[in-house]
Amino acid sequence: MQCSEADCIADFVLQKDIRLKSPGACSLEFQSVMQIVVECMLRWDIKKKTSKGKGILGTVLAFFAADEEQGRKTLHRHWQIWVKEINETLPNCLFHEDNTARDIARKTFCKHIDNVLTASYGSEFRITHKCVKESNDFINKQDIAEVLFQERDPYIF
Repeated sequence: MQCSEADCIADFVLQKDIRLKSPGACSLEFQSVMQIVVECMLRWDIKKKTSKGKGILGTVLAFFAADEEQGRKTLHRHWQIWVKEINETLPNCLFHEDNTARDIARKTFCKHIDNVLTASYGSEFRITHKCVKESNDFINKQDIAEVLFQERDPYIF
């Protein structure tokens, strides 16, 4: 943002005043945002109380959430989420006294994290990329990310 410190503080005070004058409206808005997170990101069917498939953390089996208001009058949520891909023995094995068991649990957990922390932009997201040919001429390419950058190491991308 391009504003002065005074403008930033004035905006913060205005937002705080709105939250204090309309706590119910702010709570409803917060609950709406949380519903979007649950339904779209966790892929949880709120009415049927079942998973709709793999979400950002894996396949949710169950979850519990508690909302709180902080001292500065902002709402936040604490989550406890159970996912199919991490069974109950895995967290215990991460602290196992046997080094081999700990290492296997760590690799399993890291593999799960790598699987859920990936992004696919889908076919509707198109990138226009200016490439330099060996003759120092420029060429514009337009395609989806997977095609445009398939020859690149994903860690470089």
